[in-house]
Amino acid sequence: MPDPADRYAAQARVRQIGHVGQERIGHGHVVVVGVGALGSAIAHQLVRGGVGTVTLIDGDRVELGNLHRQIMYTENDARDQKLKAEVAAERLRGANSQVRVESVVGHLDAENAADLIRGAHVVVDGTDNLASRYVINDVCLGSGVPWVYGGVAGTHGLVMPVIPGRGPCLRCLFEDPPEHEEPTSTTVGVFGPAPAVVGALEAALAMRILVGDLPLPVHLLSIDVWSGAVESVPVNPSPDCATCGHLH
Repeated sequence: MPDPADRYAAQARVRQIGHVGQERIGHGHVVVVGVGALGSAIAHQLVRGGVGTVTLIDGDRVELGNLHRQIMYTENDARDQKLKAEVAAERLRGANSQVRVESVVGHLDAENAADLIRGAHVVVDGTDNLASRYVINDVCLGSGVPWVYGGVAGTHGLVMPVIPGRGPCLRCLFEDPPEHEEPTSTTVGVFGPAPAVVGALEAALAMRILVGDLPLPVHLLSIDVWSGAVESVPVNPSPDCATCGHLH
């Protein structure tokens, strides 16, 4: 069995983490909702970084059209239409046997969300639609669990942490669902490297939260992977927010 002190030595040397921070990461439980393009990048970073327990939730099967951006999977997985959650868990256990990797085959919804995130220290968004993100937002705010929002369309990505009672939530940012369908990989495509960049940023925020370095004040990070343009926009809680207004 590899010595954790050796395995994570380089990460523990990072000033913001240290040995104490690495121990906190090792005791952490992170739920990743969706193991597609974003979730593949997120889960790899969390498991390889030593998060103690990582739960993967996804009900989809691997398709050939996923492979240019979903780095977890292979052509064989697509040919056999394997379940993403099961394949991802198996691959990640091979990458780090010291981490407990759990797979849940199914989709998070308003009925099961509270049960699926129970015991989590952080929830990370690997989904591809606002409806699922509203569910994550509402159940995490109701349970007092921090979560990390991330989205990609085309070459552009957005990332924002949500810390219950200490910053804005998703409904402060997007109060109501858009009148028209939001951009998705189906409508505007997705540039392969974009989810890897955004997923890495989401994983970094999750580990910051586990270490205890809460990312406050909250900023919405907007990044265009094609042009290299990056913008960090402060976001304030809305006192009229139906979800988190009573927490502030």
